[in-house]
Amino acid sequence: MSNNLLILIGIIFLIIGVLTILLAVYLHRKDKRMDFLNFKVYLGGAVLIIMAILIIFYSL
Repeated sequence: MSNNLLILIGIIFLIIGVLTILLAVYLHRKDKRMDFLNFKVYLGGAVLIIMAILIIFYSL
């Protein structure tokens, strides 16, 4: 794969990860009872951001 395509994929993962964490913040403010589900959503967003950072650094 070309480096530009890998950087684009990394940026897309980064945007999806940030949006996932923002969704978890919104759900937590809306309903305080969903703590474990919000933890899984936060964890998923963090994993997406870490994957994006690794893909971007790998392609540089």
